[in-house]
Amino acid sequence: MNKQDLRKCCHVKLHGTTTVGTKGQIVIPASARKEVNIKPGDQLLVMVKLGKAVALVKANELDELHKAIEKEMEEIRNSGSVHQAMEKEMNKIKSKKNNSN
Repeated sequence: MNKQDLRKCCHVKLHGTTTVGTKGQIVIPASARKEVNIKPGDQLLVMVKLGKAVALVKANELDELHKAIEKEMEEIRNSGSVHQAMEKEMNKIKSKKNNSN
């Protein structure tokens, strides 16, 4: 899946790559920090999805994120084409996961 597929299917914006240091630390790219207004001292929730994806969410914005996701999911349910594309991608991921077990 390329950048445009990610953006179209999952509403994800790629901000580059980062390397995990010897102490498990990463640097969040400046463009991502700026987009979500991450400042020194902010607390971030670390979440893992499907054992493959790691997401960071500002702790004080979890409720707002939840509402935005619910709204987006409703829009997806109402527009069959996007929903079908996401379902197809999720099935590919599940298939790969099942084949690796």
